[in-house]
Amino acid sequence: MKYRGAPDVAPLLIALELEEVMASDTKLRINTKKLGDIRDIILYLQVLEKAYNHLYAFEFIVNDVKRRHKELNQSSWGTRKPVRTIASIRKPEEMVLPDDRIQITSIVIKSPGFWEFLGSVNPLEVVRKYLCDRHERKKDEAYRNQLEKERGELENEKLRTQIVQEKVNILKDLGVPEEKIRKALFEHVIKPLGELDTIQNKGLVADAEIIGVNPSDHPRDESGEF
Repeated sequence: MKYRGAPDVAPLLIALELEEVMASDTKLRINTKKLGDIRDIILYLQVLEKAYNHLYAFEFIVNDVKRRHKELNQSSWGTRKPVRTIASIRKPEEMVLPDDRIQITSIVIKSPGFWEFLGSVNPLEVVRKYLCDRHERKKDEAYRNQLEKERGELENEKLRTQIVQEKVNILKDLGVPEEKIRKALFEHVIKPLGELDTIQNKGLVADAEIIGVNPSDHPRDESGEF
């Protein structure tokens, strides 16, 4: 992970921010109409893991900005000091804590069937919302019409942004420049979520839901080491 903008951040602070991302263990159930061939399944899992890792990184970026803004303004009076830089994360998969990595917990092989995944609540919730919202849009005949394809792509990109709009507003409010927000948004949200479209179009993914999780589903290391 290449980290810019806060060179003096201690490893403990980074660990605490990662713990904020991992609010609780959560299961995501993704419903499917079919399984597909081996190549499709491999692609599906790779795309999903990539999206999860990037969303995890985006959550870390927001938490890091919030922490640094608080530090900048602890002893200041009057005008708030803005945060002008954000973390640059080149390899999100390398920053996900071992206990936070997305895992397959269950597969039901039938039509319709489903896949269940265990992981961090915030990235999984973003994936769930995007898949569900896009699934509803695809039910509209006008949306599926070839003449509406270009407009549909623009709507999908807008949808990807809206799903994390609250996080974007936080970054804006804390003073992060627009161009830096747009870059992080494209790299960690818009682009990876967009790659899920192909999988959903093939029928491997329909809608999704968050379900309960038992502690025994995801044993955690109590030693305090990451």
